[in-house]
Amino acid sequence: MENEKGLAAVHAFELEPSTGAYTGTGIFRERMKVSAPFPVDLDLTGIKPRRQSGE
Repeated sequence: MENEKGLAAVHAFELEPSTGAYTGTGIFRERMKVSAPFPVDLDLTGIKPRRQSGE
């Protein structure tokens, strides 16, 4: 997950069985909905970034 201008952006990956390497399956903003390896439906709008030290 990364912070894009104060909003969460989640990078999703899955393991490619034939190569044994991970491959990107999407970048999600506002909502993350996937079906593999199990169903997930997350509202990302409620995730707040951490404050930087010194703030």
